[in-house]
Amino acid sequence: MYTYMRTRTDPLCEMNGMPQAHDVAALSIAAMAKDSASIVETIATGLCLAFDRGVQGRLRELGGIPGTGPFLIKRGRLYFEIVGPKVKVHRRSIRDLLAVDLDAVLQSDVAFARQLWDATTRSVHLEKAGRIVLPFVSAGSFPTRKHYRVIRPWIPAVEQLSYRIGTVAAGLLEIVRPHVLDWSRSERSFLETYWAAMGLMGNAILLTSDAEARPWLTEMAEQFVWTNWTPTFPFLRERTIWLAAIAARSVAAFGSAMIERYFDVLARATEPIKAFDALFGLSAIALSDFSVAPAVLKEIELRRQSVTASSGRVSRIFDHAIAVIGAIGEPSHIDPGLLHRLGWSDIGEKHGLSTNAALTLDPTSETDAGQFLGFALLPLMVAAPAENFFSTSANTMDARRLSKRTIAEIIARAWQ
Repeated sequence: MYTYMRTRTDPLCEMNGMPQAHDVAALSIAAMAKDSASIVETIATGLCLAFDRGVQGRLRELGGIPGTGPFLIKRGRLYFEIVGPKVKVHRRSIRDLLAVDLDAVLQSDVAFARQLWDATTRSVHLEKAGRIVLPFVSAGSFPTRKHYRVIRPWIPAVEQLSYRIGTVAAGLLEIVRPHVLDWSRSERSFLETYWAAMGLMGNAILLTSDAEARPWLTEMAEQFVWTNWTPTFPFLRERTIWLAAIAARSVAAFGSAMIERYFDVLARATEPIKAFDALFGLSAIALSDFSVAPAVLKEIELRRQSVTASSGRVSRIFDHAIAVIGAIGEPSHIDPGLLHRLGWSDIGEKHGLSTNAALTLDPTSETDAGQFLGFALLPLMVAAPAENFFSTSANTMDARRLSKRTIAEIIARAWQ
């Protein structure tokens, strides 16, 4: 119904220069485009059902909904609450409101299915839905706080497909990564492809970081064995503060059901970055749910005892996780100089977390005081509302200012 258009200036179109990865990458890009189109179609349908009196009236008749009062339209797992020309999206039914199953009606009444299709495709609703969605699913796009506030009421309708877009983008990074290493010194386009996929992954997953998404997030995470994946690792391995902040918010949405999974990952960790990921995830969960913090802290302290002195960096990661969780309940003290360096001194007023400094600094690097940046900033990352991840204006953060060398250095961290 809606075509996700990529222009020649879209970095994801530059895959043609990498013949060995092109075919697989093209499938990933096509999958993301399809899911993006489905999100747009869902929002456009909700708008049409609310604003088009003819369509709404006919659906009331077919669903046996009397009068003109509020009612629910069930579509898949979603519920559109229709109140006159207004629509709200819910994850669950609302008691005492009559509901009509749109999917059942569309299957049983071909004429109405055609009426809804025509009304949606020939109206402004499709274009409006596209404007709502595209800032979050377009390669190289950095949505503003205004964009987020517009899409926020629709998040229940977009979150599952958005998570899938984010995971496909993470897979695209795996495909492109070896080729970026080969080309990073001479071809800016390949760096931009990778950089754009990093941003797309972050934007998409931010739309799935609501605690109310926890039931389906938990169900999804428990459907497969965690071998190399955790909710945080795709972000932390890219080694930027901004993606680390998204990782923290994302795992907080998954919640305490992930604790044992993360301890299993910690037990198997053979590289410092894997230990960092596991302890970062556990710390974020503890900071988002104080009720589980004592048990998490106790287990981390117990496991710390078996870490040998020769594993220096890993032992310090344990120590920093213990310090962050152990400080729960105390006033948060984050170095003002560090916040200024990141441009986070006024995140609620102007810049948000998506500053150039946050895109370039490494969460596994250390402050002058010897703290890992990721752990030093973790309390702020977990506490920040979703809208504070975005700047108030596109002019306050422009990733294209970064030089080719800077982008190459950031991307190279994933192999270190």
